[in-house]
Amino acid sequence: QWGGRIRELALDSTWSTNGSRYELYALLGEVYGSGLPLGFLLLRSSPEGEKGGKERFLTAFLTAVRDEWHIEAVFTLTDKDWSEINAFRATYPHAKHQLCYWHCLRAIKTRLSILRRMPAYYNAEEAHKEFSWIDEDFVPSQQRTDTDGEKRSVDPEYIFCPAPHRKQLLHLFTKHFCQHSFFPEPGIPPESHTSESIRRGAVFEMYTFCHERGLAEVWGYMWTSWYSPRRWPLWARSTSEDRISRLRTTMTVEKFWQQLKGDYLKHLKRPRLDQLLYILIYRVTP
Repeated sequence: QWGGRIRELALDSTWSTNGSRYELYALLGEVYGSGLPLGFLLLRSSPEGEKGGKERFLTAFLTAVRDEWHIEAVFTLTDKDWSEINAFRATYPHAKHQLCYWHCLRAIKTRLSILRRMPAYYNAEEAHKEFSWIDEDFVPSQQRTDTDGEKRSVDPEYIFCPAPHRKQLLHLFTKHFCQHSFFPEPGIPPESHTSESIRRGAVFEMYTFCHERGLAEVWGYMWTSWYSPRRWPLWARSTSEDRISRLRTTMTVEKFWQQLKGDYLKHLKRPRLDQLLYILIYRVTP
């Protein structure tokens, strides 16, 4: 009934639903703002498993659901799991992929609170080439001393991001996440409020904030992980200029896990797979 009408999909996984140590994936479609279960996948992987195996199984799962229900999604949502992101991209190459807003905020908040770990390598030349006002010498401290990034600093006075700046950084990121050409802004003509101008303004705001406060470490992290040309389309809603998604998070799936575990599995400690499947098919799915 709903397959041909669904335009937004959300995918997420959870643990501790069965005694066989399988990870449970759920694919939900958006219907009038609510999540409709479309399919489930049980997957067990290990560090010794084949590289890319999880992504291959997820792609096959999404393809099977797409072909069975004739789904033509224009938006797909996941957390920051690259296997899920790549599987959606392979199955729906023309859809706009959207990272979950809540997971993005949690990732940034967690990283800003790790005081002693240096950021990954920041390509200042790439940033300056795209935006000439970005100073190529404004780089994290380890790049000025040829030290490897993503390691704990040996400097006892090193601080990745001072606490007073974190709330403002999250506020800025939230603003940039939600901006869209459909939402007018004071002082900006509608014809000038485009996807490109939004990104240019967002990068300028974040860079200026960090530069004025000497937060070279934070800027290096923000560009590399969020504001670079490769990462920006993953999370910024403004990159789909002709439409905007109803869903902003994967909370429909999170709510589904809450219902499954709170209403149907709370009296069962790691049930057998056949019991879990029975509950999913005959008790949970409408």
